[in-house]
Amino acid sequence: MRGPEGFEGDLNTDNEGLVGRPVEIDAEDGVGSLYVPSGVKALDRNDRPLIDIYFRRIENERLPAVPAGAAFQFAGYVYEAGPGGATFDPGITLTLEIPEVDWNTLALTGQQLTLKWYNQSANAWEDVPTTVNSDTRTVRATITHFTIFALFTEPVTTAAPTETAAAATTTTTPGEEPPAEGLPVTTILFVVVIVAIIVGAGHFFIVKKK
Repeated sequence: MRGPEGFEGDLNTDNEGLVGRPVEIDAEDGVGSLYVPSGVKALDRNDRPLIDIYFRRIENERLPAVPAGAAFQFAGYVYEAGPGGATFDPGITLTLEIPEVDWNTLALTGQQLTLKWYNQSANAWEDVPTTVNSDTRTVRATITHFTIFALFTEPVTTAAPTETAAAATTTTTPGEEPPAEGLPVTTILFVVVIVAIIVGAGHFFIVKKK
């Protein structure tokens, strides 16, 4: 439904703010959309049941500033979800279905797509957990509040490989002597005991003979 603020939807919330039926709102560009499932608790900035919402694409010129030297770069899509300050528990789904012609201009070699939300209090862009399906050119994220959202590219990050030991080493507990080379220690002790028994037996017979 198109309203004065853009494409709008009635959440049909009850007195506690629980959404009565699923609602999907498409932005006018046909790329961005919001999906609010039933049972979600939707409240306005004053913690009152949220009745109406809107979702619209805004002009790129209205994109809040990206910090100089930031690793991420604006990818051409920015949306406003309102009313600002509304919250959802659990989160709702924001989806971008990017046209092929736009997708091919994104130059994603070594780059990944990510959605971010604008934190007005901190004047900063913050990450939204994002899922990308390159086969369908779909970008999807779960959001828990309304603000400005935009699509960015940023370098792909990979975890450093874990180093493995080239060869096994013998661990010696502090205070212990390392294993002796040659015969095992237990064998040496056994021989010493046998010799001691033989010497003792010989001494016994000598004494008895006297």
